[in-house]
Amino acid sequence: MGAQGPQFLSALVQPGVNDFTLVAEDGRRTRCLYDPDSSSWARITMTGVITAQLVHAGPRDLWAEREPLLAHWRDAGRPGHERYGLTVSPDGTHTVWLDEPNGMSWRLPDQNESGRSCDLR
Repeated sequence: MGAQGPQFLSALVQPGVNDFTLVAEDGRRTRCLYDPDSSSWARITMTGVITAQLVHAGPRDLWAEREPLLAHWRDAGRPGHERYGLTVSPDGTHTVWLDEPNGMSWRLPDQNESGRSCDLR
């Protein structure tokens, strides 16, 4: 899934956040996140092979909400989307899981919990 993995998972945990990349004339890429509801934003620019500069503002820390999920994705070997499943409980709770419902999972924030990060298990 490559770079699409993080985009797939990020869209699940931050459905209202715009995620796009700007490319400078020198080819350097800057990842941008923007939440129109709160006017929060984050900008991540690679400064080396494994280092980056993060700048953010607004009431939500968009990168802090997203980073734990991406760390779990990396630690799980960067699995493809076909290894994920979704369980919807009778109370409306949505839980995304990896490989099996009792495995690594996280509860998705509902639409009324804007700015709430997912609960990893």
